[in-house]
Amino acid sequence: MPPSAADAAVAYLRAGLRPLPLRGKVPLLQRWQARRGPSEEEAAAWWVEWPSANVGIAVPSGRLVLDIDTLDAHGHDGTAGLAALETAHGPLPTTWTSRTG
Repeated sequence: MPPSAADAAVAYLRAGLRPLPLRGKVPLLQRWQARRGPSEEEAAAWWVEWPSANVGIAVPSGRLVLDIDTLDAHGHDGTAGLAALETAHGPLPTTWTSRTG
């Protein structure tokens, strides 16, 4: 059984990241940018309050998120584009990855 959103949020928190609940891609917390990271209890409680919320991560300063769409509405394949960039410039460093779907 896959982990629940609350379980995932707590796991991200334990990994040193700052999870937050989203509706689609919109944070459900007011002034989320100014908030400190939640405790594990606070993070789990958010998914009691919003059980269908997605899990977002507040990206730490100095970090970059690369969103690769496998096939967009115009038929562009982001995976092929990334492969071409890596061929030209070298591979990306090993890092965290996430799949959504």
